[in-house]
Amino acid sequence: MRVLILVAVAIGYVILFLIHPFLENSLDRSVLTLVTRLETPELTQFCEFLSFIGSIHIQYPILIALFAVIGWKRPHQIILLMFNLLGVRVITLMLKSYVERARPVEMLIDAGGYSFPSGHAMITMAFYGYMFYLAYRKERWILIPGVLLLSLIGFSRIYLRVHYMSDVLAGWCAGGFWLSLTIIILHWFNIEKSTR
Repeated sequence: MRVLILVAVAIGYVILFLIHPFLENSLDRSVLTLVTRLETPELTQFCEFLSFIGSIHIQYPILIALFAVIGWKRPHQIILLMFNLLGVRVITLMLKSYVERARPVEMLIDAGGYSFPSGHAMITMAFYGYMFYLAYRKERWILIPGVLLLSLIGFSRIYLRVHYMSDVLAGWCAGGFWLSLTIIILHWFNIEKSTR
């Protein structure tokens, strides 16, 4: 099942990679026009906060805090979390450099680099998704706030007009691929550990 999910999100990313040039002047532009109509100072401030939550200014402190608190109890989970975050950041930069898609011109905030895929969507899907997965194994209710947070962060990037919708969708697919791979490695490690 996990392998099927891995394959599915990989296919999703490939499809978006192939068709994103055709979306910029159709679906992507229509979505940007729609979110422009929703613009208010309060919503802009809220979306800026959501984007901050999805940035390295939060992710690295979380990683350091978890390493300090539970690193000595569950070292393999922390090592995988480090692998997850650092790996997905490197892959994000590689994909952006390869595609070289320019950001929308009507940005509400400053943002550098290329647009496709959305780094916020990709990295939060992989990194926060992995943390939510670990929590979900003990507390099933965590799924709802987890999905909500990832969705809102993705929406914030479209609302702030630093990404097109296809950037965010591609980021979720690529991040989902990396998340699935991390989970598979975790389960492989647990199986190996239990058979010793």
